[in-house]
Amino acid sequence: MNPYGAHRGWKHNLTPQGPRDREVSALGASVAGQKPVIKTMNVPYFEDVDLGDEIGPLETEATDDGVASFCQVWGNPKPNRFTDPAAAEKAGLPGLIVPGIMAMAMVTRLLTGWAGPGALRDLDLVFRQPVPHRQPLTISATVTDTRQEDGENRVECDVMMTGAQGERYVGGKAVVALPGRTERAE
Repeated sequence: MNPYGAHRGWKHNLTPQGPRDREVSALGASVAGQKPVIKTMNVPYFEDVDLGDEIGPLETEATDDGVASFCQVWGNPKPNRFTDPAAAEKAGLPGLIVPGIMAMAMVTRLLTGWAGPGALRDLDLVFRQPVPHRQPLTISATVTDTRQEDGENRVECDVMMTGAQGERYVGGKAVVALPGRTERAE
């Protein structure tokens, strides 16, 4: 058993509900202090995606300033276990950690960079251990299923966030919708 608890149930359809949700999503996309990168012109066609296809990797890092900015927008004021070493130590953590919702935003950045904004239909993550600040992070995905559902072309993926030494921080499943060749022609 993970001493920090494997958090299950961080499942979200990631549809922004209001201005604050859109603000948090945009901040999560730029978590490493970079502008969000959205490559909509390179979105693959559903017909061109095969089982086993790799998505990414996205190499990133959660900076102290990025986490503090995220916490400010999120409404979690300083000091807290995400921004203050003493608060993290008091909570029994090995150091400053990235908020789970911010880690979700980082995974989302990989998926929407590949499938386009608005393509994410489901994200179900398991947090295996705390995600640290100032450490290289690699986020990747592997296509595990393609199907038509609810009138959409859906692609299911296994997603993983790992560290430089192979630490497995976050894993789970995601579902994105992709356009078909006939949809773009219209």
